[in-house]
Amino acid sequence: MTVEQDRYSSIINEQGTTITYRQSNEEPFNAVSQTRELTYTDFVIKGHFRKFSQKEITGLVKDGDRQLRIAASALTFTPKTNDMIEITGGEKFNIVTVDTRTTNGVDTMHICIARGYIT
Repeated sequence: MTVEQDRYSSIINEQGTTITYRQSNEEPFNAVSQTRELTYTDFVIKGHFRKFSQKEITGLVKDGDRQLRIAASALTFTPKTNDMIEITGGEKFNIVTVDTRTTNGVDTMHICIARGYIT
């Protein structure tokens, strides 16, 4: 782990919330049922959530969206849209955008917009 990765990981581990990150996996096309099934692989990690201020709610950001910061070292993959997050208390969110930050060519943090949904 690089110094930058260690720094982001330490901050998020101290100040973050335990979340269940659900990585979406699209199964191959089933010719019999004519469908593709979406399955999930769960990872319990730390992430830092914050609500957007009213003045930030423009463009892709909608009322109720949250910003999620994840240390890149917490996952072995880059988050993507259609992945899901569940936080303590049962709130669930879909990832709608991902911005991966790098330092010296190494991924250090993923900044995501997460949109809540009703189950």
